[in-house]
Amino acid sequence: MIPSNQWLMLLALALGNPVAAEAQAAPQQLAVFPVAFYGRGANSLEKGDPAIATTTDSILRAELAQSRRFELVPPARLAQAVGKSESSGTECVSLECRRGVSRTLGAAWMVTAKLSKTSNLSGTCPVSSLTWPAAGACGTTNSS
Repeated sequence: MIPSNQWLMLLALALGNPVAAEAQAAPQQLAVFPVAFYGRGANSLEKGDPAIATTTDSILRAELAQSRRFELVPPARLAQAVGKSESSGTECVSLECRRGVSRTLGAAWMVTAKLSKTSNLSGTCPVSSLTWPAAGACGTTNSS
């Protein structure tokens, strides 16, 4: 199992690249979508496995907020915007949909992440994505 602090460091490195100078001037809005847990392909799911995503989400949000580089969109506001976009009956899980929600909220950046469990031998494999919706550019950090 890859410790969550290792993949969070990878994400922090990605955040520090092109936006460092801009972010120091004024925090930009950042939409942080909840960390998702995928375990359908796992050979053995434990009762507490999905809770790892919740814990990882809390750590990720805390680290990003503490960086003071971004102003995080409040989770309730983000959930409301996602709900509104899903009113057509389509779940908002694609980067395209999330990019649109982020733009609607005025967020210059967005973060999506998922934890996938394949077996008890490999543990969970975090995958995160940092996207700058306005430009449509995407940097992906994959620590699997």
